[in-house]
Amino acid sequence: MSEILKFLQTKNVKQEQILNLVTQIQENPMAAMQVIQDLGLTSEDIQKMVSMVMLNPTAIKEATEELGLEPEEVERLKKEAGL
Repeated sequence: MSEILKFLQTKNVKQEQILNLVTQIQENPMAAMQVIQDLGLTSEDIQKMVSMVMLNPTAIKEATEELGLEPEEVERLKKEAGL
């Protein structure tokens, strides 16, 4: 399991929220910051998660693949969410 997914699961982030976050990051990274804040993580947790991505730039891609989201699926989710 990817480091980010493990981390989010230990923080009791729901699968639906994780999917939304991954989709937002791919669509609009700046808007994803609001999604991250809405997860209810502490500022320390957010900092840790950002550090994970900074140290491993492919972390989001790995999480997306692990979630089984193909590019077409990400596009479908974005359309459903009105993004």
